[in-house]
Amino acid sequence: MSRGRKPLDPEERKARQRARSRAYWAEHKEEIARKRKEKYDPERAKRNRAKWLEANRDRWNAYLREWRRKEKEEVDNEPEA
Repeated sequence: MSRGRKPLDPEERKARQRARSRAYWAEHKEEIARKRKEKYDPERAKRNRAKWLEANRDRWNAYLREWRRKEKEEVDNEPEA
């Protein structure tokens, strides 16, 4: 005796969720963007970034050193034209 629907496999469930999400965003995109713009406070964002940087200065510097090292490696490894 069957008890309701057969469960969906995970891939089909993910595909359906992606489709629902795309449809929702297509319908509500402008409204969501308008609300975000109304709520955005550039001064508050600037303060929050500065606060984060003070709390994570070592982490940020390590990230930038690694980024610069990778950029330098890419430039050094480019074939000469």
